[in-house]
Amino acid sequence: MVLGALPAELALAVAISAYTGLRQGDVLRLPWSAYDGHSLTLRQGKTGEELWIPVHSALRVHLGAAPRKSPIIVVGARGRPYTSDGYRARFFRAIRKLEGAGRVDVGLTFHGLRHTVGKQLADVGCDERTIAAILGHRTTAMAAHYSRDADNQRRAAAG
Repeated sequence: MVLGALPAELALAVAISAYTGLRQGDVLRLPWSAYDGHSLTLRQGKTGEELWIPVHSALRVHLGAAPRKSPIIVVGARGRPYTSDGYRARFFRAIRKLEGAGRVDVGLTFHGLRHTVGKQLADVGCDERTIAAILGHRTTAMAAHYSRDADNQRRAAAG
Protein backbone atom coordinates (compact mmCIF):
# COMPACT_ATOMS: atom_id res chain seq x y z
CA MET A 1 0.00 0.00 0.00
CA VAL A 2 1.35 3.41 -0.96
CA LEU A 3 0.17 5.11 2.24
CA GLY A 4 2.40 2.92 4.39
CA ALA A 5 5.42 3.74 2.25
CA LEU A 6 5.04 7.52 2.56
CA PRO A 7 6.18 9.72 5.45
CA ALA A 8 3.23 10.27 7.82
CA GLU A 9 2.66 13.92 6.89
CA LEU A 10 2.54 13.07 3.17
CA ALA A 11 0.41 9.99 3.78
CA LEU A 12 -2.24 11.96 5.69
CA ALA A 13 -2.80 14.32 2.75
CA VAL A 14 -2.95 11.38 0.33
CA ALA A 15 -5.43 9.55 2.58
CA ILE A 16 -7.67 12.62 2.79
CA SER A 17 -7.72 12.99 -0.98
CA ALA A 18 -8.05 9.26 -1.66
CA TYR A 19 -11.16 9.04 0.53
CA THR A 20 -12.74 12.40 -0.36
CA GLY A 21 -11.56 13.40 -3.84
CA LEU A 22 -10.41 16.79 -2.57
CA ARG A 23 -7.85 18.69 -4.63
CA GLN A 24 -4.36 19.16 -3.19
CA GLY A 25 -4.94 22.84 -2.40
CA ASP A 26 -8.13 22.09 -0.47
CA VAL A 27 -6.43 19.28 1.47
CA LEU A 28 -3.52 21.51 2.43
CA ARG A 29 -5.83 24.31 3.64
CA LEU A 30 -8.24 22.00 5.50
CA PRO A 31 -8.63 23.07 9.13
CA TRP A 32 -9.44 20.76 12.00
CA SER A 33 -12.60 22.81 12.51
CA ALA A 34 -13.93 21.38 9.22
CA TYR A 35 -13.95 17.88 10.70
CA ASP A 36 -16.62 16.91 13.24
CA GLY A 37 -15.56 13.27 13.65
CA HIS A 38 -17.96 12.03 10.97
CA SER A 39 -17.85 14.48 8.08
CA LEU A 40 -15.92 17.33 6.49
CA THR A 41 -17.54 20.65 5.69
CA LEU A 42 -15.60 23.13 3.60
CA ARG A 43 -15.74 25.64 0.78
CA GLN A 44 -13.83 24.34 -2.23
CA GLY A 45 -11.05 26.66 -3.37
CA LYS A 46 -11.41 26.29 -7.13
CA THR A 47 -15.17 26.68 -7.50
CA GLY A 48 -16.23 28.17 -4.17
CA GLU A 49 -18.76 25.35 -3.82
CA GLU A 50 -19.64 24.35 -0.27
CA LEU A 51 -19.02 20.66 0.33
CA TRP A 52 -20.24 18.25 2.97
CA ILE A 53 -18.41 14.94 2.72
CA PRO A 54 -19.08 11.94 4.95
CA VAL A 55 -15.76 10.57 6.21
CA HIS A 56 -15.02 6.91 5.53
CA SER A 57 -14.16 4.87 8.62
CA ALA A 58 -10.63 4.21 7.33
CA LEU A 59 -10.03 7.95 6.94
CA ARG A 60 -11.36 8.49 10.48
CA VAL A 61 -8.55 6.22 11.68
CA HIS A 62 -5.94 8.34 9.88
CA LEU A 63 -7.41 11.58 11.21
CA GLY A 64 -7.67 10.16 14.72
CA ALA A 65 -3.99 9.22 14.69
CA ALA A 66 -2.83 12.58 13.31
CA PRO A 67 -1.22 14.94 15.80
CA ARG A 68 -2.97 18.31 16.19
CA LYS A 69 0.07 20.56 15.90
CA SER A 70 -1.75 23.36 14.06
CA PRO A 71 -5.25 24.57 13.22
CA ILE A 72 -4.53 23.02 9.78
CA ILE A 73 -4.79 19.22 9.56
CA VAL A 74 -1.87 18.49 7.20
CA VAL A 75 1.42 19.85 8.47
CA GLY A 76 5.06 19.13 7.78
CA ALA A 77 7.51 17.45 10.13
CA ARG A 78 8.06 20.77 11.94
CA GLY A 79 4.35 21.24 12.58
CA ARG A 80 3.80 24.03 10.06
CA PRO A 81 1.32 23.92 7.16
CA TYR A 82 2.78 23.14 3.75
CA THR A 83 2.90 25.52 0.86
CA SER A 84 1.45 24.01 -2.28
CA ASP A 85 4.87 23.96 -3.95
CA GLY A 86 6.57 22.54 -0.87
CA TYR A 87 4.11 19.68 -0.59
CA ARG A 88 4.23 18.96 -4.34
CA ALA A 89 8.05 18.75 -4.26
CA ARG A 90 8.06 16.34 -1.29
CA PHE A 91 5.23 14.28 -2.78
CA PHE A 92 6.92 13.82 -6.15
CA ARG A 93 10.29 13.07 -4.55
CA ALA A 94 8.63 10.29 -2.53
CA ILE A 95 6.68 9.00 -5.55
CA ARG A 96 9.83 8.84 -7.69
CA LYS A 97 11.46 6.66 -5.00
CA LEU A 98 8.42 4.38 -4.98
CA GLU A 99 8.45 4.21 -8.80
CA GLY A 100 12.13 3.27 -8.71
CA ALA A 101 11.35 0.51 -6.24
CA GLY A 102 8.48 -0.75 -8.42
CA ARG A 103 5.87 0.00 -5.72
CA VAL A 104 3.77 2.36 -7.87
CA ASP A 105 3.24 2.79 -11.59
CA VAL A 106 4.95 5.65 -13.37
CA GLY A 107 2.74 8.71 -13.70
CA LEU A 108 0.97 8.66 -10.34
CA THR A 109 -0.15 12.18 -9.42
CA PHE A 110 -1.97 13.70 -6.48
CA HIS A 111 -4.77 14.92 -8.75
CA GLY A 112 -5.17 11.38 -10.05
CA LEU A 113 -6.60 10.49 -6.64
CA ARG A 114 -9.56 12.77 -7.41
CA HIS A 115 -10.24 10.90 -10.64
CA THR A 116 -9.97 7.58 -8.82
CA VAL A 117 -12.59 8.68 -6.28
CA GLY A 118 -14.95 9.79 -9.06
CA LYS A 119 -14.58 6.46 -10.82
CA GLN A 120 -15.05 4.49 -7.61
CA LEU A 121 -18.24 6.41 -6.83
CA ALA A 122 -19.56 5.60 -10.30
CA ASP A 123 -18.48 1.97 -9.98
CA VAL A 124 -20.59 1.51 -6.83
CA GLY A 125 -23.60 3.00 -8.58
CA CYS A 126 -23.64 6.65 -7.55
CA ASP A 127 -25.49 8.83 -10.03
CA GLU A 128 -23.97 11.88 -11.70
CA ARG A 129 -25.58 14.36 -9.31
CA THR A 130 -24.20 12.51 -6.28
CA ILE A 131 -20.69 12.35 -7.76
CA ALA A 132 -20.85 16.05 -8.65
CA ALA A 133 -22.02 16.91 -5.12
CA ILE A 134 -19.24 14.96 -3.42
CA LEU A 135 -16.47 16.21 -5.71
CA GLY A 136 -17.83 19.75 -5.82
CA HIS A 137 -18.40 19.97 -9.57
CA ARG A 138 -20.70 22.84 -10.57
CA THR A 139 -22.25 20.73 -13.31
CA THR A 140 -22.71 17.01 -13.84
CA ALA A 141 -20.59 17.03 -17.03
CA MET A 142 -17.42 15.75 -15.37
CA ALA A 143 -19.37 13.31 -13.23
CA ALA A 144 -20.94 12.00 -16.44
CA HIS A 145 -17.44 11.07 -17.61
CA TYR A 146 -16.95 8.82 -14.56
CA SER A 147 -20.46 7.37 -14.88
CA ARG A 148 -20.04 6.64 -18.58
CA ASP A 149 -16.93 4.54 -17.92
CA ALA A 150 -18.66 2.63 -15.11
CA ASP A 151 -21.82 2.11 -17.21
CA ASN A 152 -19.76 0.76 -20.11
CA GLN A 153 -17.99 -1.70 -17.81
CA ARG A 154 -21.31 -2.87 -16.27
CA ARG A 155 -22.86 -3.32 -19.72
CA ALA A 156 -19.83 -5.25 -20.98
CA ALA A 157 -19.87 -7.52 -17.93
CA ALA A 158 -23.64 -8.14 -18.27
CA GLY A 159 -23.43 -8.93 -21.99
